[in-house]
Amino acid sequence: MMVSGDVSDFSDSSCQLELLSANSSKKILHSFDVSGKFNQDFTISPNKNDYIVTIICNEKNIFTKRITYPNDIGVGGVLNVGILKT
Repeated sequence: MMVSGDVSDFSDSSCQLELLSANSSKKILHSFDVSGKFNQDFTISPNKNDYIVTIICNEKNIFTKRITYPNDIGVGGVLNVGILKT
């Protein structure tokens, strides 16, 4: 699965893209620093599962979306978060 987007508006900040388990633990499965226009791959189970994708810049959550993989984006699909603004 891939997440793509643009955090160029946050050029003076540190941004993290996180993939969390959507179960009660909300465990962070992957975390990556992102900046500008980005495309980030995640390796996840091919089985149907719920995840939460978040982007945090300057310790502020600027994007959150819950997805069911593969139903919402297809196998090997891309979640495009678009251009995120301050």
